[in-house]
Amino acid sequence: MSKLMTLKQLPTEVLDICNDLLSGKSPGDLGLKSMGSGSDGEVFQIEDDICIKVFFKSSQNKNDHVALSALQGIPSVPEIYAYAEEKFIVLERVKGQSIDDYVDKNRALPPNLEELIKNELHLMKDKNYFFTDFKLGEHTFWIKETQSVKFVDFGLMDHFDHNNQSSKDQYLEGILSGVRSEIAQLEFFIEHQE
Repeated sequence: MSKLMTLKQLPTEVLDICNDLLSGKSPGDLGLKSMGSGSDGEVFQIEDDICIKVFFKSSQNKNDHVALSALQGIPSVPEIYAYAEEKFIVLERVKGQSIDDYVDKNRALPPNLEELIKNELHLMKDKNYFFTDFKLGEHTFWIKETQSVKFVDFGLMDHFDHNNQSSKDQYLEGILSGVRSEIAQLEFFIEHQE
């Protein structure tokens, strides 16, 4: 049975939800509001600034907490508050717009997007972590108030356990090439809107 590992102090109501989930109750039993789902799990809002990702039983990628814990302190990485191995993670709710939603609404890219993403990915590289399935439009959120980005979905990350700088640089360049390609596609989309 999984055990709740708390990394930061949580309100009693949030701890109660975590313990209820560990006892076998479902998010639906607890009246939690879904914020969306992916291939590994579903995210529910708990409080205005706290959410919980509950993993599907069939999910193969239930280790978001490992990458999130290692990457704490990087501005684009949400804070992690608690987790229960292979069950759920409790983390900061990202309050922004996905890049896809931002482009749909504004018919423009956020300012300095490529440079912001590049800087954040370099910070992750310095901690030996890389996204293996980076999706700019879905996994990157624009935070208007701070003119910054936050990433979501840390389940598919590679950890380099060696310090071969050229390998890390090549891997990062591959990710950045994909980012540039996605930005070019979004720019094409914006230019060809009526």
